[in-house]
Amino acid sequence: MVGPVLNLDPAAELATRRIVAGGPLANWTLNEVMAFIGQIKDFAEGIPVGGTIEQTTTNISTEVQPWINVVLPALATSGQATPPSAFGGTYNIVEFFGNLGINIQREIFSGTVTVNANGTFSGTVAGNNVAQAESCVAPQTFPCGRTFTRTISPQSDSFSGTYVYLGNGLIFFTTAEEGGGTDSVLGAMDPTGTILVVPEGGSTAGFSLAVKAGSGTVAGTFQTTELLSQIPATFSATSVWQGVASEMTFGTVTVTGSNFAANLTSSRMQQSFSCLESSGSCSLTATVSSTESVDTPSGTMAAGPAAGQVTFTTAEGSVPGAVSPDGNILWIKTGDGSEGEPGVLVAIHEGSGMSNASLNGAYNVTGFTHQLTGGNNPSASDGTILGVVTFDGAGGWSFGGVDTKNIRGTSCSTTSCPSTALSRSSSGDTSSGTYSVNANGTFTMTSTSGTDLSTLQGMVSPDGNVVGLRDVSSAQGEHLLIFALKQ
Repeated sequence: MVGPVLNLDPAAELATRRIVAGGPLANWTLNEVMAFIGQIKDFAEGIPVGGTIEQTTTNISTEVQPWINVVLPALATSGQATPPSAFGGTYNIVEFFGNLGINIQREIFSGTVTVNANGTFSGTVAGNNVAQAESCVAPQTFPCGRTFTRTISPQSDSFSGTYVYLGNGLIFFTTAEEGGGTDSVLGAMDPTGTILVVPEGGSTAGFSLAVKAGSGTVAGTFQTTELLSQIPATFSATSVWQGVASEMTFGTVTVTGSNFAANLTSSRMQQSFSCLESSGSCSLTATVSSTESVDTPSGTMAAGPAAGQVTFTTAEGSVPGAVSPDGNILWIKTGDGSEGEPGVLVAIHEGSGMSNASLNGAYNVTGFTHQLTGGNNPSASDGTILGVVTFDGAGGWSFGGVDTKNIRGTSCSTTSCPSTALSRSSSGDTSSGTYSVNANGTFTMTSTSGTDLSTLQGMVSPDGNVVGLRDVSSAQGEHLLIFALKQ
């Protein structure tokens, strides 16, 4: 159906069944088929294998069906969809990625990407890869001995590929991989085509946020959420040490002319490890701690150096950012990773006279999660959330999607130290609840049914097109940042 090579696997089998059952095959384009099958195969990497292909197909279906239910209708409509008229041109982009492999890695990049009318795109980004490697103290006479080595590697990347707009705010990007093959990902755009959010899949979790370059100005008050990782400098430990920390900061930034002032609350979470040795054996336990602090930075803001770009300067230095053409969405690369702290801040302009009716319709969701656990089997995980949330305009919402996590477990052993167990999981999420919007566009979103009964803090842009959500549960070991773009 999609190429000359027959490649039967449970994920492709499930995707093909859903395509056939989803309506006339003539409604599907080749790119829509490739996008649908590719995304389900990515989800399937984290779902347990069954005793037979049919059982594995059933396992995959159980977890990804919530995502299929909300995405399939958009893909199964007849013909090739037309993107919004403002879509295309140059976008200023920031990227935040996390990889919890044998080495812990965090990456932060920024740059530009050009989207052409002929279905191609190209871009260049630069930034830093911050990594922490863990090894035993040699010789291994102390099973609990560890050396943690931090490396900071400046990197740049030029990329290009093709895209297809699938309708309902979904866009399918394909790039060539080194050594052959292609890499595809399903992203989202707002109704104007000026805001793009693209998730990172596979063994790396994260997101790219791009705002179209234009003549937007930064003025007024913005609600902000910042995601920051802290990887400590190289150190050694024999029995007690602290892991990589995650910090989320939220509050307001007000820009008046060329000056700005912020009022921010920072919530930080971190694992602390304790290793005990006895008669050549070892036992490892961990706790998750949280701290909060308040900061009120101020400084200056200047436009440039290029269209849509801005620079914020405080006594500690300058950081780059970018603003959307309408001035409603702002990103700032708050940490470039050069000191081991890559970070990005996302800001949405406050509105006025807003209400529950300001949130109405279906929104494509892209989320990034970071979780820490304690106990005798501690772990850290980075995750991606994809799906669709629908607001009824009257205080009710429902969500269908998939939560995929890359998990890194830590333990100790007298024969191999350190011991890390890497795994991946994908689980379906069907949930619903209530929401309440304040006059300035801030709102709360509470789950009343589903797997995770929590309350998220949110902000909706004045035009109702862009939603930012956060869950700052440092004491429970979880940070969550969600983008939702109206279809």
